[in-house]
Amino acid sequence: MAYGLPDPAGSSTKDAFHEMMDTHPFHLPHIFNTCDKPDASCVLNVTSVTEPLHMAGALWPPSSASQPLSVYELRTKLKSREAIYTNAKVPGAGPDLDKSTKVCASINNAAYEWAVEHAEESVRQRFKSKGEPFVVVDDVEATIGITGPEWIKDALVYKRVTDKTSPTGTHVEIQSWKFVVGNTNGGSVPWFLPVGMHYCKLLSPARAMEWIYTDSMRKFTTTTLVV
Repeated sequence: MAYGLPDPAGSSTKDAFHEMMDTHPFHLPHIFNTCDKPDASCVLNVTSVTEPLHMAGALWPPSSASQPLSVYELRTKLKSREAIYTNAKVPGAGPDLDKSTKVCASINNAAYEWAVEHAEESVRQRFKSKGEPFVVVDDVEATIGITGPEWIKDALVYKRVTDKTSPTGTHVEIQSWKFVVGNTNGGSVPWFLPVGMHYCKLLSPARAMEWIYTDSMRKFTTTTLVV
């Protein structure tokens, strides 16, 4: 499965880094082709757009000993599943595909699992036995303000909650904000109109890895310096 497509269809996806507030030019994800049917010959040429946000966040107050080196979130614009299914001629394409609260969460969980899997073995075992885990929770619809959707300003949520099953007695919830734009007219509109979109706030795999190595221990570990 690629980009939410059922096997054996697939996609060739490239990501571009741009500021989300840019309007000249206006950066949007795009699907460059269509398929006759969703079989092995179907490979959609797709782009996404991402902006890395460099900040620490509430779990890392300015007074803390060190700030993370990794980015706080990846602001990512994706083509919607409705748009992908429409261009791949997958039966059942429609807005219900993007009503799920797990599209962004599934990507965040994959980033976290990748970090756990690729940590050095001794670090991974220490983290599992003593570290404060991340738990990815369902996406939440982005808020709507007086100027419109506030998806850009709604930062990825890191929330510490009680968890009696955790080695530390707590875990940190990771929650994305989602913003979906319907695929008007099957996507047959001028390129600069933002239709068929599914926007997410994504967890950086580097932030997840940094958490596993250091910050998952920081709140609950004290070090005594012996001179």
